[in-house]
Amino acid sequence: MAMYRVQPQENKMQLFLSTRFGDYYHEQDLENWLEQNPQILTDGEPLLVISRQPATPFSGVPDLIGLDEDGNTVVIELKRGRPPRDVLAQALEYAAWLASLSSDEIERLASSYLQTRTLAEAWQETFAGEVGDGVADTAVSLPANLQLNSHQRIFVVVEGNDDRITAVARYLRTLGVDINLIEFRYYRIKSGEEMLDVELVVGPEQDSPATRQVTGSTKYTEEKVYNQWSTPMQQLYFRFRQRLLAADETLQLSPQKTAVSFYKQTRDARVYLCSINAHGEQLNVSFRTDSLEPHMDVETAVAAITQQAPDWILTNRGIIWYTMRFKGSVTAVDQAAQLIITHLLHALQR
Repeated sequence: MAMYRVQPQENKMQLFLSTRFGDYYHEQDLENWLEQNPQILTDGEPLLVISRQPATPFSGVPDLIGLDEDGNTVVIELKRGRPPRDVLAQALEYAAWLASLSSDEIERLASSYLQTRTLAEAWQETFAGEVGDGVADTAVSLPANLQLNSHQRIFVVVEGNDDRITAVARYLRTLGVDINLIEFRYYRIKSGEEMLDVELVVGPEQDSPATRQVTGSTKYTEEKVYNQWSTPMQQLYFRFRQRLLAADETLQLSPQKTAVSFYKQTRDARVYLCSINAHGEQLNVSFRTDSLEPHMDVETAVAAITQQAPDWILTNRGIIWYTMRFKGSVTAVDQAAQLIITHLLHALQR
């Protein structure tokens, strides 16, 4: 299907021509982009990159290594142009190498890459919504129940369609290998404007019920998340949920490990609005500023929320996350929900 750039004032439509990525960029360029934006591969799910092209016992090196929220290691292997037939075998070798590493070795791999930050600090910034508990001198540590590298995930990114690779990747998923195949296509118009189309062709969304059971791709449910919380916190969660869905019935839920996220599905991707979780009698409502920036004026929203939040709602602006923390009550939940609706949701609806 053709893609056009619309110029309504000139009453023109410019055709985006599909062209070879290698005519304008190197594979290293794509690697740079994905290193800084790994959530492109997971439809918005955060990933933490912990290594780039590390040495392995094999002849090749993996492009990127990351961690997901569960502590699973993630292999990201990129190929521009027609991919070689052994690209999946390479990715499997790297996953096998990662599986042989201890959690201490994973931490050392991450420390070498992160340099100025500890793995715990990077983890908190990426997944937890804040660093520490808001006290500058508080030591940051990884979650006590986190099991690093208990499972390996594979993302193979190739240019265009290759039926051979697609068929093998699908077969591997039926065997329980957590492999994901992503195709990208590069488009350009004469003025130099560019587009990169990214599509998941093999992964959880394409799994059959039998494959989901083998790969465990449906492990999180809303019920599993809120059952971790006390009954009063569950009741407040449902009140918060009701307020948001009443404001926009198109919002959808995405259960995570310890939180429930709310998102809007656009034609191109999920746009995550916010997430909510409970710790004891405290509720946390958070959102990622970087994921919302393409869709709204985040800085204005953050300033307004900070100014309008009552004193008993503590706000924290991290490098990526903005978090509202408060002791659970009906009044606090209503206030937090209204701040999200007024300054984030309404902006997304425009």
